[in-house]
Amino acid sequence: MSDITKIREWVDSEEAEPEGGWDWPTPPVNVESLISGDLRARILAKLGRADDGCEVKLAETEIEGGYSEFTVDYDYEIAVWIGAERVWRYDLAFSAEDSMAAFLRWVA
Repeated sequence: MSDITKIREWVDSEEAEPEGGWDWPTPPVNVESLISGDLRARILAKLGRADDGCEVKLAETEIEGGYSEFTVDYDYEIAVWIGAERVWRYDLAFSAEDSMAAFLRWVA
């Protein structure tokens, strides 16, 4: 069995969110999750790494962009980290589903 457990979620800004919400573009939104079980074992095997108890994490980032607040586009980045080392990254997705699909194709 595999688990992806969200550890934390944060907005990449030093400022608190304004009362009326963020102006365009909003700061990036980040989600960090811990990967365990079979999925963790598959990632380590794919990279040829021994299971030395290291943490395997999934980092997802949503970045708002576009030409103006009326033509908003989003970019979605997803990365796998083992300890402090980023071992895989995909940043060409225009939806969260595309980035997760790229991750699952990479693991398969």
